[in-house]
Amino acid sequence: MPVVDFSSGQYRATDYDKARDIYTFKNIRFAAPPTGDLRFRAPVKPARAVGVQDGKAGASCLGSIPAMGPLKSNTIPGGSEDCLFLDVYVPGKQFKAGAKPLPVINWIYGGAYLIGAKDQIYKGGPLVSASGNNLVFVSGNYRLGAFGFAAGTTVENDGTANAAFYDQRMVFEWIRDEISKVGGDPKQVTAMGESAGAGSIQHHLTAFGGKQDPLFRKAIIQSPAFQPYYERTALNQQLFERFAQGAGCTGADLLACVRKAPAAALQKSQVDIINSMPNATYGFGPTSDGKWVRQLSTLEFASGNYFKDMDGLIVSHVQDEARIFIGGMTNDAQFDADVPKLYPNAPAVQNAILKQYPTSGPGSKYPNIAERDDAFIGDSVFRCNVRFISDAYKGKAWNMQYSHTPGIHGTDIIPDHFYADGPLISLNSTTSAFMRSYQSYLTSFAMTGDPNTRSLKTGLVPAIDWPKTSNAPGQKVLGNVLEPLDDRYRLIDDVQITSDNCGFWVDAHAAVTQLGGWAPPGAVVKSSLLSAAVPAADASKNYGGA
Repeated sequence: MPVVDFSSGQYRATDYDKARDIYTFKNIRFAAPPTGDLRFRAPVKPARAVGVQDGKAGASCLGSIPAMGPLKSNTIPGGSEDCLFLDVYVPGKQFKAGAKPLPVINWIYGGAYLIGAKDQIYKGGPLVSASGNNLVFVSGNYRLGAFGFAAGTTVENDGTANAAFYDQRMVFEWIRDEISKVGGDPKQVTAMGESAGAGSIQHHLTAFGGKQDPLFRKAIIQSPAFQPYYERTALNQQLFERFAQGAGCTGADLLACVRKAPAAALQKSQVDIINSMPNATYGFGPTSDGKWVRQLSTLEFASGNYFKDMDGLIVSHVQDEARIFIGGMTNDAQFDADVPKLYPNAPAVQNAILKQYPTSGPGSKYPNIAERDDAFIGDSVFRCNVRFISDAYKGKAWNMQYSHTPGIHGTDIIPDHFYADGPLISLNSTTSAFMRSYQSYLTSFAMTGDPNTRSLKTGLVPAIDWPKTSNAPGQKVLGNVLEPLDDRYRLIDDVQITSDNCGFWVDAHAAVTQLGGWAPPGAVVKSSLLSAAVPAADASKNYGGA
């Protein structure tokens, strides 16, 4: 096994797939354990390990099961706060003389910002193999739940809100500084993620109002998702105080107490909060903090405050994003009661949401509460993020609606990670052919910047030519959108993410942000939902630069 000298120590490859000639280096430490006084702070560089590490020592971050329908949240067994490790999948040829640097994919996992790990189910081998061993694949852990996304003024004053984004950033910095040691090219990095992982990439593009170089120039963004936690006092600060109190902390210095509290007590408090939240919301995730998340990324895109020097993006959603999240909503009264909890102190916005998503039943555009809730969650949490990103990067984006059976949230990661040179799950020949052609779009994009250049146009399910997205000014729906079906691909107009539906959410997010006075100077988006004037941005609220 090859041994590589990284800044955190010498690491020997942990695994070797002889059939596919791929080495895996596991559990490379990229940050110090975020424990004790480092809880709720940005990560710091690790000490150098003594001796040669075999990669067998490592852990996933502490996580909680998301509450979905009748399923209540609970603590996930195992895991550790000492979890900031990454894995690297490297073709064997990169350890031979004369090897040319290869493009890099950095995978950011999803899981509602509460659950997941770099290697829990995700594997880098399938995409490396699908590329003809012409990619290097990296995936790192990041802190979850309150450990990664605690926010509010208490955390802002003596810590780092949204610390998980800084964990992810440190992985990109590690790639910049270290990936050449295994034959990767730090100038050819593609960020790739699904759900919370894709929503994370979205927040790297708008970090500090777009002033921070994200350290990647290409992105594959699948089902970008996040709850709009926009208000730093009434929502975020109160939530942190509840979290601290649930772990037994009260008094003037909550943060000092929480940093000393047992991790198990913090996990229990987190679970209690998740189980008390409105349907399909979890309490912890990307949160407005005046710095990394100056305001909702929706509004950063709309006001032009995002990183623009991107080479290209693949942006996708599945055919039915929200269906698996709506089991907890059984009647319209529940829906009507949840809206004020999600958008407190903003009656104009609450009324507008109830008008945009009216009561279900005869004569309504929603025949039942399931369809009403599906539309609300699908638009506000998932699909419109696709529209915001695609509109921001006009002329640089390829869009997709993933409709391969069953076409529900998360199923598009099956070809990402579970198929390589022969099925790792039970597949018939048509599905196998689909997996290969679908992977070829992704690997072609990561290798060349264009999903068509190396796409597999032969076989039972051949790839077709995939144009860039058509979204001219005034165009209600996105055109030239690739739709993968079970046995073929086709191009469609994506009627699920219309300018009317998504424009409403720009208006709604602008209204709640302006009502709270949280809009950063020079990045105000006016809302038609507010008839009266709103206060100007307050410079004392610490809107940071890069």
